[in-house]
Amino acid sequence: MPLYRVLLIASVSVGLGGLAATRLGAEFIPNLDEGDIAMHALRIPGTSISQAVSLQGELEKAIRQVPEVERVFAKIGTVEVATVVIGGIMSSTLLTLFVLPTLYRMVHRHDKKRA
Repeated sequence: MPLYRVLLIASVSVGLGGLAATRLGAEFIPNLDEGDIAMHALRIPGTSISQAVSLQGELEKAIRQVPEVERVFAKIGTVEVATVVIGGIMSSTLLTLFVLPTLYRMVHRHDKKRA
């Protein structure tokens, strides 16, 4: 087989392999356009629950001043059956935004009109 055919086949194979590599794993990553943001607030060890609740209240008050935030939900500590006990050191906060769901609906409405 001539050298130019080998090089052509090799370059096409590398090109196709590179194209396939850009799509690798895409089927395992869901596209989530929920309009939510998860945030974790860490506190120094030894923070009491009452102090953690007070600090979380201040944090939520500051977050609610952002006009794009629709809802703020937080939990401090863990559930009764937990594998990692974090107490008042960490809180998990979920922010629901106005903007992202609205944009998502607008884009999909526009796509449906095209079809």
